Amino acid sequence: MGFTLDIPRSRRLGAALGRIDRFRDAFAGSERPPAGLTERLVAAGRVRSVASACRLTGLRVGDGEVAAVLADGGDGANETELRACDRAFDTALAGPAQLLEVTDLGRINGLLACIGNGHNGHGAAIAGAGDDGPSAAPLRAEPLLGELFDADGRATGRIVPTLPPRMLAGTLDDLVTWLEYELRDRKLHPLLAIGGFTLGLLAAAPFARRNTRTTLVLVDLLLRRAGHDWIACGSVVAGIEERRDLYNDAFDASRTRLWTGHSDSFPWLEFLVDVVDRERERIAARVELERGSVRFPPLQRSIVETVRRHGVVDASLLMRATGANRNTLKDNLRRLVDSGVLERSGQRRGTRYRLATPADLLVHSG
Repeated sequence: MGFTLDIPRSRRLGAALGRIDRFRDAFAGSERPPAGLTERLVAAGRVRSVASACRLTGLRVGDGEVAAVLADGGDGANETELRACDRAFDTALAGPAQLLEVTDLGRINGLLACIGNGHNGHGAAIAGAGDDGPSAAPLRAEPLLGELFDADGRATGRIVPTLPPRMLAGTLDDLVTWLEYELRDRKLHPLLAIGGFTLGLLAAAPFARRNTRTTLVLVDLLLRRAGHDWIACGSVVAGIEERRDLYNDAFDASRTRLWTGHSDSFPWLEFLVDVVDRERERIAARVELERGSVRFPPLQRSIVETVRRHGVVDASLLMRATGANRNTLKDNLRRLVDSGVLERSGQRRGTRYRLATPADLLVHSG
């Protein structure tokens, strides 16, 4: 019978998809950021993506550690996993003239699990292993229960049932076939097709390990394959991490009865489209700030530049980056928040700052 998914009609989803498509077209045309800015956005987005993909799957790692490792300046215990995740985001998927295959998914999972290429799953060297790249991971042969993790990398106790091994090969074939048909038929918006496919991949958990991380990487890769190159300037994975509880709830709601063809896919699709739409806003805000950053006094310009580079920052990082004392920094941060340039979240030591949305910037740009 094959994989089937009932895709709901929604004005809210349609409006968000329209905004995303218009941004895609503008980004590919006359409104594309200058090359230097694009390179900086891509570099910052990659750090966020790698850090978030690893944290969502239980690895305790900070953005700073990830940035150091990706810049060849880190050698910590997590280095092998972080570099493997970074390489996974550079994986080339089959294009319009070539069908995506289950082995492509295994190749990404094998890279993330450090299978082949001279390493085992724990990053240790394997005697006699070749250097031709990672081996494709085989489908798992044992039952598996998935786990969900909190923001500190601890298991939440929420267990996710997955498909039995005997169903994996046929299900993966059906999933990949369904995705290719929907992407080529073009009656369904590509983002909804990608959402349906990733929902199925998460629910199946076809590999022995790194299933969630594999799916998170594939969201990014499939969006780029579908023509949304702008996504490399941001991080959908970081957007998912920021809304971790909603991510878990949406997945739980939509995976129920998935393999019967009667699941409610709306919670998952709404969540994913909203995350992509929010990332569109964030990238537009960064570009707008870059083009208008000369409006700010020197210290505020330095603050904005630091936030733009790191995505989310706290006062300690800003003090180190700007050299300003705490009171002066606090006053300037308040001015930037009050003027709508920055958004503040959390309290006291947990206070964090990020760039505002484009709507906020337009209101305050004068």
